[in-house]
Parts: sequence; C-alpha cells; structure tokens
Amino acid sequence: MAEQSLVKWDTDQLTQILRVLRQECDNLQGQREFLSGLKGDVASHWKSPAGTQYLARLDVDVENLDIILRGLTQHMEGLEGAVAKCYVPCEDKVKSGLSDLGRQLS
Repeated sequence: MAEQSLVKWDTDQLTQILRVLRQECDNLQGQREFLSGLKGDVASHWKSPAGTQYLARLDVDVENLDIILRGLTQHMEGLEGAVAKCYVPCEDKVKSGLSDLGRQLS
C-alpha cells in the first residue's frame, strides 16, 4: 500500500507542478501583452529621443519575454510528455500489480 501512495504522490506532484507552470506561463503572457500595448501608447504619445530609447528597451523586454515563454512552453511539453508516457503508465502498472497481489492473497 505504501508503494501505491508513493507513486500516486509523484504523479500528483508533477501534475501540480504543471498547473503552476501553466499559470506562470499565462502570467508572463499577460505581461507580454501589457508591454506590447504600452509600446503602442508610448509610440503614439511620447515623441522624443527619450521615448525612442524607452521603446527600444520595451522591444528588448518583449523579446526576452518571448524567449522565456518559448523555453517554458518547451519544458512544460517535455514534462507533460514524461508524465503521460512514463509516470502514469508506471502508476497504472503498480496499481494493477497491487490489485493482483491483493486478489492472490485473499
């Protein structure tokens, strides 16, 4: 019984980690959208050398967020694949084995 709960705990923990990563990805995407909107406001209302420099920095921030989002998405997809291909089948196999063992002992 302890093995079953340990395996279940691992998959539950990985699923929770994926939920948190998705939430953070959504937060970063929201920040990216905010910065993109801010770029439009700055471009239309701040016509000066300082505005131009600020726009350049915003461009860098948006590019950095794009890089982070791409990397985070790739890692999430990898983790999702590991959970689906490795952990869940393993958990199912352990559950099945424990059920079979329980029937044999009964």
